[in-house]
Amino acid sequence: MNEAVVEAFVKFHEDGLLYRGTRLVNWSPQLQTAVSDLEVEFSEEVGKLYYFKYQVDGSSSGEYLPVATTRPETILGDTAVSTSILKLF
Repeated sequence: MNEAVVEAFVKFHEDGLLYRGTRLVNWSPQLQTAVSDLEVEFSEEVGKLYYFKYQVDGSSSGEYLPVATTRPETILGDTAVSTSILKLF
């Protein structure tokens, strides 16, 4: 059965039926696969919002870029965010 799935996937790719989009995907770390929106159980939880300030390089007036996150472990990704923002200007 696994070989049939791989074969179908390759055929769909070759026929141009598969593409990479910018949509968020529900991912199950336990199952190691994507999960349908219909299978997701949503719940609201109380959380904490962490704020960080990054000084803008070369700013003489002390400007800073504020960043807020509910997941402080992602702070290492802030460099990529700031680089992307700078490209907009």
